[in-house]
Amino acid sequence: MTYDFDKVIDRAGTHAVKLEKTPAGSAPFWIADMDFDTAEPIKQAVIERAQKGCYGYTTYSDELKDATQKWFETRHGVHYEKDWMVYAPTVVAGIACLIEALTEPGDGILIQEPVYHPFKRHILSTGRKPIIYNLEKSFGFYTIDFFKFEAMMANPEVKGMILCSPHNPCGRVWTKSELSIMATIAKVYGKFIICDEIHCDLTRNGVVHTPILNLAEDYKDNIAICTAPSKTFNLAGMQLSTIIIPGEEMRKKFQDVIEGQLDLAIPGALSLVAATAAYNEGGEWLDQLKDYLDKNMEFAMEFFMKYLPEAIVTPPEGTYLLWVDLSAYMNGNRWQNVADMMDKCKIFFNDGEMFGDAGKGHIRINVACPRAVLEEGLKRLL
Repeated sequence: MTYDFDKVIDRAGTHAVKLEKTPAGSAPFWIADMDFDTAEPIKQAVIERAQKGCYGYTTYSDELKDATQKWFETRHGVHYEKDWMVYAPTVVAGIACLIEALTEPGDGILIQEPVYHPFKRHILSTGRKPIIYNLEKSFGFYTIDFFKFEAMMANPEVKGMILCSPHNPCGRVWTKSELSIMATIAKVYGKFIICDEIHCDLTRNGVVHTPILNLAEDYKDNIAICTAPSKTFNLAGMQLSTIIIPGEEMRKKFQDVIEGQLDLAIPGALSLVAATAAYNEGGEWLDQLKDYLDKNMEFAMEFFMKYLPEAIVTPPEGTYLLWVDLSAYMNGNRWQNVADMMDKCKIFFNDGEMFGDAGKGHIRINVACPRAVLEEGLKRLL
């Protein structure tokens, strides 16, 4: 079927975080969920299950594991054994439990800033130490200086790293070469990799995501992959993620935390059927979505080139999040800072500084909304 992504969905009354935590009168373009209607097969599966009633305890089903396995084999050419799959309510919760399971208080964990802010938050909240590697930036494009990276990974204080692939907020889809070098360095120094691949399905057309496990088969016991249908199919409210842990020892440590300590091993009755339907029947919706997101990205980039030409827009390779450096317009040149801009323009983005000091003067824009909504919002900057 053909999906209408121009349709404006009224989310009022749904307790959407995007609405309820946006300042009154401001247009929301921040938190990473989408303003599009859910794929029809997912809605029908949820409705059918809801009509059955009896919403008791549920298990992480073999049907969902089968669907997950088939999706990643078909879409990304990577094989995940079903025994490797462990339920977590969210990727963020899974990462927090992995930090607890794999490290001790005082241990260092490397992250690549600017990066998704919960990484640092959970490192600090568990008494660990964030080791910050700032990505190299040239004309808005982010890369890794592997001499600096290796020196930091060689530090005995560093026990491992959290890798964001594709990268949020920069939108980089790491190449096979980049991923292979990172995995090799981790292997040389015996460091674990927690790899957040939640945005793996949301690459620009023509851009290919490479699962890190395909490049590190001989080191897979020291790698954990964090993924979910939540970003791909806009199911964040369903609270279901999959943590893929090939190594038996690492997997047991993780299960001891998420199941034994925290008792977070029970998925929601409706989340199971939603995720299963998404992976089994959501491909057509996703393909059409990606085409629409590509056009939204193009529209936003053209807007900045035309109306705010001194803005530096990072070329988007993945995610539906556009990373824009507005530093040229700050410090009184147009606005004092990002907060001042959002207040005066009545538009709400993620302030780039929340992703690390390297994000100062930047904004992260969520373009996963109808084109008319995106156009109306960006015009508030003028």
